[in-house]
Amino acid sequence: MPPSEPRLRPRLDPGAADALSGPDGAGDAWAARVSAGIATGSSTALAALYEAKFDLLVATVQRRTGRDESFVLDCVQDAMLRVADRLREVGSMRSLDAFLRKAVLGAALDRLRSEHARVGRERSTARDEQSARDDAIERMLETELAALEADDRSLLHLRFARGLTLE
Repeated sequence: MPPSEPRLRPRLDPGAADALSGPDGAGDAWAARVSAGIATGSSTALAALYEAKFDLLVATVQRRTGRDESFVLDCVQDAMLRVADRLREVGSMRSLDAFLRKAVLGAALDRLRSEHARVGRERSTARDEQSARDDAIERMLETELAALEADDRSLLHLRFARGLTLE
């Protein structure tokens, strides 16, 4: 964001009710109106929903995952993309809240799965790289041992294979 725009600082209210509620005084008619607008591609309707539900979506993800603000905000953003793409007209605030809860928790679950898979890939890559380094070192040592005189190889064998010393 450009420096002139304030960064959103959502209120992470752990005591917020589990059920997502609409803006003050909003009810089924508001939910039907806003969902119908989103279903037809209205950016104004999506902005109204975002404004009305943002804090509660953030609180829901925060409460359910316990993750940091960055993770939570990414989940809410992913959920709103899903909402813009998939929401159809609903007849009640309860239906809208259920859809939003499913979208935001699904987004959080997808991010957690993605993160878990990424960590697994990174560990696998690190093991593969270490194995390749070990193989290269082993080939280099075999080459160096083959280049030694027979007496020198015998001394190394006695020292490292049998644990003997010259003393």
